[in-house]
Amino acid sequence: EVAKRILELKKMVHASEGTEEDWETIQLHFNEVHPDFFRRLKAMCDDLTQHDLKHAAYIRMNLSTKEIARIMNVSERSVQTARYRIKKKLSIDKDTDLSRVLRDL
Repeated sequence: EVAKRILELKKMVHASEGTEEDWETIQLHFNEVHPDFFRRLKAMCDDLTQHDLKHAAYIRMNLSTKEIARIMNVSERSVQTARYRIKKKLSIDKDTDLSRVLRDL
């Protein structure tokens, strides 16, 4: 059941053009699958922006840098920079895998 919902969520993300309205819908579904993710993430760092949270959610969904860049209509370098900034805000060592940290939330 959860795996099916995650797959549906990924399909929805890939189908969207990255508009704010699409993000709100995705966020609702994401919260159903990962209910405390944003609360736990904000508990780690209250300074995360909406943009950071969006990146973190896509990373948590195990989307690649290339997929995130396409969805958000930005360059892959921008996605890499966003990952770096999130790690810095969360005080995560540069050698630590951000996706693993987010998966464990």
